[in-house]
Amino acid sequence: MMAPLIAEGRDDLVRSAILRHLYNSRKRRTKGFKTTEIEKELKRSGIRAGEVRSNLPYLLDNEWVVREESERQFRAKGGTMQSATATRYRISAKGVDLVNGQGSPYTQNQGKYAGIHIENVQGTVILGDNNTVSERAVEVIRPLDALAQALEASVEVENQVKYDMLAELGTLRAALTKPEPNRTVVRATVDALAPLANVATIAAFLHQLQTALNGGGLL
Repeated sequence: MMAPLIAEGRDDLVRSAILRHLYNSRKRRTKGFKTTEIEKELKRSGIRAGEVRSNLPYLLDNEWVVREESERQFRAKGGTMQSATATRYRISAKGVDLVNGQGSPYTQNQGKYAGIHIENVQGTVILGDNNTVSERAVEVIRPLDALAQALEASVEVENQVKYDMLAELGTLRAALTKPEPNRTVVRATVDALAPLANVATIAAFLHQLQTALNGGGLL
């Protein structure tokens, strides 16, 4: 088996992983995270503590992450009251917008089809804005979106490769939102995605997409 695509733009991927963690956790707790908590979570993805600490200032400077400081009082051994400052980090509104895909080549092509309102009418599906796609295409768009989300969150794929692959997924999604998807475009795009089969955290999502395309007769 080939080795995973290694990230050359390592700092970019570490920053992305930090933002993704803060984004995914924002609804589970209202307060921010200590640096040690972020380090512990990202260690599972092979990110070192020093990488987290060295990249947080960049995220703060760009206002994608907010620093929260709170002071607490405690009694020292001698009985005197002393204070200590606790520092936590949470994702900002700008950070949420960034993670949600502003500037992503996938979400640019996803556009108005992001939220699909399914209404079956004689073998077609009416979207929320009254555009129609084939019913079989809807069954493919779901695993397609799941693959794109997994790819965006991956720290195993080099940054430029990730961008190129997201662009391919965007092309595929645009093709699938036609009433009659162009199979030549679909096949060419799937062929371009083949290297992702060598990335452990992505391969299963790619397989699900290929299975859905085959099941819908789109390959």
